[in-house]
Amino acid sequence: MKKHHLHIDRSFGVRALLLCCAAATTASFACDSGTGSSDGEPPQSTGGMPGAGGASTGGTATGGATTAAQGGTSGSMATGGTATGGAATGGATGGSAAGGAPAGGAGGASGSTGVGGSGGAIGPCKGGVTAPATDTAKFPFPQHRFSDACIYPTACDAMDASVGWQKYKELLVVDGGDGSLRVRRPENSDDTVSEGMSYGMLFAVFMNDKDTFDKLWAYTQSKFDDKGLMHWQIRADGSIQGRNSATDSDEDIGFALMMADKQWGGYGDVTKSYLGKVLANDFQSDGTIKGGDYYDDVNPSYLAPAFYRAFAKYTGENRWNQIIDKSYEILEGSAHDMTGLVPDWTNGRGNDYKYDAARTPYRIGLDACWNEEPRAKAYAEKVSAFFAMVGVENIRDGYALDGTKLSDNKNSTFIGPAGVAGMAANQTLLVNDAYAQVAMDLQAGTESYYNLSWAMFTGLMMTGNFVDYSAY
Repeated sequence: MKKHHLHIDRSFGVRALLLCCAAATTASFACDSGTGSSDGEPPQSTGGMPGAGGASTGGTATGGATTAAQGGTSGSMATGGTATGGAATGGATGGSAAGGAPAGGAGGASGSTGVGGSGGAIGPCKGGVTAPATDTAKFPFPQHRFSDACIYPTACDAMDASVGWQKYKELLVVDGGDGSLRVRRPENSDDTVSEGMSYGMLFAVFMNDKDTFDKLWAYTQSKFDDKGLMHWQIRADGSIQGRNSATDSDEDIGFALMMADKQWGGYGDVTKSYLGKVLANDFQSDGTIKGGDYYDDVNPSYLAPAFYRAFAKYTGENRWNQIIDKSYEILEGSAHDMTGLVPDWTNGRGNDYKYDAARTPYRIGLDACWNEEPRAKAYAEKVSAFFAMVGVENIRDGYALDGTKLSDNKNSTFIGPAGVAGMAANQTLLVNDAYAQVAMDLQAGTESYYNLSWAMFTGLMMTGNFVDYSAY
């Protein structure tokens, strides 16, 4: 895999940012106050290309340009002035509070210490108790399982994820026919993509929502192609629109099935059979990831080395370990030398860091936190350093690989994964401020399908509830 050879000074963006942050000069980076961006984003669907479902976000994200106080900018803004203790004096830790989270309640009640979190959390993030196993679930929510390899927000509340899941289901999970359920995209003609089905299944298993999981899985199976993997796009009426699979959803569905087997039991045979199909159809013979079972182009945001490790252990198939090494080779070859940003696709179809690529820091961050993979940590350090320099209040939804800002929209799709990379790189302010944003979006539950999904992913990860059950 060749590195990108840009016809511009590759270090320009970072130098511009340093000048911007140091002297408040105007540069190509976003150094604005973060309070005046547009309240929506253009549709990102790549329109029918096999395996392109991951790019879809929709165009009706509300609150994309939130003006709520960003906890972490200063201790005095820890709760954005809502409820008691809004003027936290503990600036060092006050940054963890979710400024202005709608369910703030008494959030900030510990303003004197600056540890008031969103939705009334009044303790440090790791203060949560692991729910004990029951007769029906081995890992009931919340689990609060934290990795020693990563940092977490100074204060957080697993209830943010719980509220977010209820909002997610109310807004996006609908009848799929024949007793099944599907995840819809209201902003895209109410269609369904395989990516959304995988997201819903993952959230359901981590939230211990077996009924929803089984009904989503039923719909997924009803839309399989001839390889036994789900077509990537389904119209609202149930007819197939985007044929062939998308590898990101294929592997996410596989991981959701594996976690379901660890959570509830009884999914072992179907999981191993399904993972065999993913392995046979979504990767080249040398381990290079494909866009889908009938689509060969490479999308860096589909790389999921933390999942591959779990698959190898679960199935005993060593080829997954070979795919891990190839994945890091691809990541190194596609990431910008200075910023760590990757393109949506490596074939020239999507040269910038947009709605596909934004997921990459999350997927690689998992391998750093779960497995202490040094290659993952090195990548997380590089890309999180870029976003830490930008600052959460200024992160926007599109960059050239050198860091030049391409858009003025703001949402959790870009902020959340950046924060997860920061967890592996000890970027405390980035982590605290990212959690503040995603907690606010989860409590509001008004974002688009894609943005709310990535708020959920981040909220689960940052509260110790997106974990590999097979490690326990």
